[in-house]
Amino acid sequence: MDLREILGKYNLPLNVANSLQKELEILLYSCKREIEAEIQISLEMLRNTFNAMPDPAAIWERTIDGKIVLKDINTSFKDVTQGRMSENIGKTPQEIYGSDSQVVKRLEYVMKSGLPMTDGNFHKGRFTTPGRYFLVESIKILEDHVLSIARDYTEDIRIEEELLRSNERFRALFEYSPVGLFEEDYSKIKKFLKKLHVEGVEDINGYLQVNSHIIPKLINSIRILDMNKAAIELYKGKKKTDILERLYRYPSPRAHSAFLKELNFLWNGLLNFTYESSLQTVDGDIIHTVIGFTIVPGYEKSWEKVLISISDISKRIEAEKVRKELEKRRDNFVWMTSHELRTPLTVVIGYCDFLTKHIDNIQSEQRAKILDIVKRNLQRLERFINDVTILTKIDQGILKIQTEDVDICQLLWDTLSLYQHLIEDRISTNICQSDEKVVLQVDRERIQQVILNVLENAIKNSPKEKTLIDVSLSILSDKIIIKISDSGAGIAKENLERIFEQFVSIPTEFSSGGTGIGLHLCREILDAHNGSISADSPGIGKGSSFTIILPRGE
Repeated sequence: MDLREILGKYNLPLNVANSLQKELEILLYSCKREIEAEIQISLEMLRNTFNAMPDPAAIWERTIDGKIVLKDINTSFKDVTQGRMSENIGKTPQEIYGSDSQVVKRLEYVMKSGLPMTDGNFHKGRFTTPGRYFLVESIKILEDHVLSIARDYTEDIRIEEELLRSNERFRALFEYSPVGLFEEDYSKIKKFLKKLHVEGVEDINGYLQVNSHIIPKLINSIRILDMNKAAIELYKGKKKTDILERLYRYPSPRAHSAFLKELNFLWNGLLNFTYESSLQTVDGDIIHTVIGFTIVPGYEKSWEKVLISISDISKRIEAEKVRKELEKRRDNFVWMTSHELRTPLTVVIGYCDFLTKHIDNIQSEQRAKILDIVKRNLQRLERFINDVTILTKIDQGILKIQTEDVDICQLLWDTLSLYQHLIEDRISTNICQSDEKVVLQVDRERIQQVILNVLENAIKNSPKEKTLIDVSLSILSDKIIIKISDSGAGIAKENLERIFEQFVSIPTEFSSGGTGIGLHLCREILDAHNGSISADSPGIGKGSSFTIILPRGE
């Protein structure tokens, strides 16, 4: 049964029922198409991102029966292996690499522990051109999925093998490498781990918790044989003795944590790995690093020579914080988008139900008010969808500004007429005389969208009563200035620029925040017109003002 049949029970005029039915069908169809399109775009972006990764990447999945199988590989992986790896999709790592492979141990470790891990022994001519080496980082991305990214380190391996062929060249390259390098003796650590295996110890972490007093002794049993200039500079020391004193006499809790990570890797039979840690420099600064651990070939049985590489990744950590902030903004945007769609729909459906139940008792004046409310909520929904559409075009670089001669005075009056129900009570204007014209070359629809977004922002962040919103227009020889002011929630000084960033939404006492796209969209549109928008506020609770500037042509 459709809406017309339902409303017919209440003797609602057929033309009214048909009109409401048509409007709701259009609204619901539009919403459905928009949501489906956004979901499709998101899925396509994820697939494109995976395939566009410059490094070979693979996704491993744990199946219902507990097996780990190769789920998918990206385009780069297919190219590097000349299509041969595609034949292994659906197979276990044991079937692909052999049961004793480090790949099997690495995947099982990451899947079980949830910790990222890097393995330097991968694709040594098995599926790629002989002589190529890859450093593979594995990260658990979902409950039963691991993402492995292979970075081509063929040249690094070639240099390392060359170093081993010539001790003199090795020392020279070691000393002048741009990466901080340590040469260390782990032979006593090997003996300690062998002793535990003989004694039948199964849980290294449990053993160390009970015997924590031996950890400092184990750390001090590691002999530093040499370090290069980059390592000294990394620790901000002047000479090697500065670093040795720091490491031996004043081991930090961070050194303690790093050692326990290494011990876990070694206990699980991994002789080449990397992990992230932080270290304390001679002058007390803390820096974030990636530490690489490699048993020098030829010393696998004794561990008398271990090469430790340390790279400063502090900038990468900062970039990761920025990425997480963007993800947080995105999640907030998704939640607020749902809210922005649901709110006007709830109002429309509620009033439609009211009309259905009380149509015979509603006066024409009251009916007109209800329909006006329904219309305004549908217009609000339409403006929101327009904002999302324009923002998508901006992000894709396909937004076109179509300028024409526009009377800015008339445009302001037309825009304010949409808020006719508020003008007398809350909005004061000082813009143009009735016969005054100020013609600009602008995109009419986009500039009206800017004014509407700023007005909506002022109304949303002001109390429903007693707050006056002032709209003024100043006409100068080279530009026009539109100023929209309110005495509402106000803006903290540190947020005056942030509110124009994409997906940034700041709650106030009158609003839980928005999607974070309206003001950002205003700035993008005005930038495309060589104009600008800025915000000013005396502080929280003291109102705010937004200034829109558009240049005047010759």
